[in-house]
Amino acid sequence: MNDINNNSNSQESQDTVLFSKTEHIATITINRPKKMNALRMKEFDLLIKYIEIADDDPEVHVIRINSSGDRAFTGGLDLNMLTQLNPEEVPKLLQFGNKTVLTMLRSKKPIVVQVQGPAVAWGTILCLAADFVIAGENPKTFFSLNEIDLGIVPATGALTLALFNFGLRQAKKITMIPERISIDKAEQFGLVSQRCAIDDLVQVTLDFCHNLVDKNQAVLIPIKALLNRFLLSNIAYYFEKEAEAVGLALEGDLMKFEEFIEKLWTTNL
Repeated sequence: MNDINNNSNSQESQDTVLFSKTEHIATITINRPKKMNALRMKEFDLLIKYIEIADDDPEVHVIRINSSGDRAFTGGLDLNMLTQLNPEEVPKLLQFGNKTVLTMLRSKKPIVVQVQGPAVAWGTILCLAADFVIAGENPKTFFSLNEIDLGIVPATGALTLALFNFGLRQAKKITMIPERISIDKAEQFGLVSQRCAIDDLVQVTLDFCHNLVDKNQAVLIPIKALLNRFLLSNIAYYFEKEAEAVGLALEGDLMKFEEFIEKLWTTNL
């Protein structure tokens, strides 16, 4: 199912994000299977690092992101990290998330995400920021932006990417209710580019990547760059507003949102 062999003997002391390269495809593997491949600032830093390395390498034409084990693609942010996070560290975490999204969007090379299990919260954001998502037909797989149930304002592009990918009404439903998105719905929404039997996931994803490898890179690169730029021209502003909303929510003073909302409606983009 997953081409990275990490069994129950995997130790947290091992590299939690792996990098490999073969046949013009760079593979970045989130490697915390015992922790549902949950993400901390360390993993964000490594994701950014390896995407940038792959993007700058002329031998790499496609970037593939996958994860270890079969329990989850990723369960999102590490809850132990969140419970231990000091308020002054929240902006740093948001910066890591924002930079990861921007690095993916601005990468010259197409990014293909391989999903073998649940993609929760930041797992779904990774998929939204990618160019293509290949999903294995695991009945336990779903996509979800469930931050509201944790008392967290969706940030680091969650709202922006949901809006641009799903449209206004679906974005509201997915982030305000929220609901789990099955593979069927994800395919209908356009989030999942291709689905396959779970046992075929690795080969189908590699075949998909090789198809991109064979494209004219001088044409493929500007297509991605222009499409992302057209759609997300004001994303830095949205990042700023999401981060501000997170801070206000942590304070818990609803009156302060009056000024926040007033500025939203009076600021010209």
